Amino acid sequence: MSDLDRKQKLVMDYERKFAFKLGEHVIGKPRMSVWMILIPIIIVWHMFRFKRYVEARNAFGKNYLKSREQAMQAVRESLATKGPLRLQEIVDRMQMPSEARAPYRELLAVLADHFRDLLEAEGEDIDRLLQQVYRSRVNYLLYFNRLAQAEKRLHAALRGELRRGKKDVDEAIARIEAISEAMRRHEAERLFS
Repeated sequence: MSDLDRKQKLVMDYERKFAFKLGEHVIGKPRMSVWMILIPIIIVWHMFRFKRYVEARNAFGKNYLKSREQAMQAVRESLATKGPLRLQEIVDRMQMPSEARAPYRELLAVLADHFRDLLEAEGEDIDRLLQQVYRSRVNYLLYFNRLAQAEKRLHAALRGELRRGKKDVDEAIARIEAISEAMRRHEAERLFS
């Protein structure tokens, strides 16, 4: 495995862990109680609910990771060819409303800059890569702020499309944004304490 492949794996494992942890918080894990153990039919119901939760969390994580995987692929292609990032080609292939295309490209650009910096950094694990690239909690939080702003612009552009036939879309988006911000702040504190 090349050094670049190793770093890519570290970065994408880190992103995957974040995505699934975010999904866990957003969707809400069903809790088990003493009654479920005492009454067998309730434990069956709990197991059914838990299975649905796992499926929803996995679907959330998989969808959350799509933009990250696309940005990483664009960075790898750019590094291999020593050419420019081809983010617009990714956006052009996506099926999305026209008003969401520019915000999606912006999100990909923020992610791609972050990934390129990490792939060019030196370090044995993801924490060391992040520490070398950002050097301080403030700098890491500034990246998180740029990422959050790009995500919010994309969410705003997609709101109309997402609302069709669905209620509580605004509440779900606000929940995702609030939880990811809290998780990111916690991560910056952990990394640069």
